[in-house]
Amino acid sequence: MTNPPNRNGLPFAIYLVLVLAIFFYGWWHGEFSTFWFAVLFPLGAWLVALSIRPIALGNSVGRVVFVLAPVSVTLGVVFYFWLLPRYGDVDNDLLRSLLTGLLIAVGWFVTFLASEYREEAQREMRRIDTLVALRAEISTFVFKLDSYDILDSAKRQQDLIRAGEVLGDGTTAEYMPFSIRESQPIVYGPVSSDIPILKSETVQAVIQFYAEYTDLLSAIEDTRNTLVMQLSRERRVKLHAVLSKRRERSLRSGLKAIAEIDKELPGSEPVQLSDRNRSIIEEQ
Repeated sequence: MTNPPNRNGLPFAIYLVLVLAIFFYGWWHGEFSTFWFAVLFPLGAWLVALSIRPIALGNSVGRVVFVLAPVSVTLGVVFYFWLLPRYGDVDNDLLRSLLTGLLIAVGWFVTFLASEYREEAQREMRRIDTLVALRAEISTFVFKLDSYDILDSAKRQQDLIRAGEVLGDGTTAEYMPFSIRESQPIVYGPVSSDIPILKSETVQAVIQFYAEYTDLLSAIEDTRNTLVMQLSRERRVKLHAVLSKRRERSLRSGLKAIAEIDKELPGSEPVQLSDRNRSIIEEQ
């Protein structure tokens, strides 16, 4: 996955061209004052740095500006003494000191920038790995939830609870629906510490899915409780309706989470869904 283009590069490049045009015009005609050099050169250096930095490092702009401020001022002072006609009047010891300070400042900045790029690259790898892992697990759960018609199954099960189950000898017995336990999430826990690096919309959708899915697991355990058999038929119908509603919400929230993940992870294979739960999916 590649980073989106740096949309700030164009305006910064335009500003930089204007700054350099003013600078070279004044230098060529010998009308470039100390004041304008001190103002425009640090600004130009700052704009260059912001123009060439990838958008993925946008959160580090504050730290970069903090570093660039002293570096830019140092460059402005040194080149002012170097390029302008007053260069010849500068004491050689002072010039050597300024050049030494410049090299130290530039080396410090280059080291800092290399560290920023390395940290950002590692952060990007963690982000992609987190998205891939979450998408794989959520897709698996969605596929299983879509393996049968949730609404049709709920209606048939609840009708049987109300009417009772007709046995082979013609007698009627209480019908107790049995729900198979669903798989527990195994990915969410290990990658949960990296979820905050995702986009806020993705974080919200992922957390909502796992919250709905956890509620579904709890509802399944509730229906397997032996105390449920002692409830009236109507109360068991209501309990089963809650279970079915949580299946619906889990399916919807899972599809929404996958859609948000795919916005950050383009090129992913679409989830293969059946037509069994079309009415639920179309409510997305």
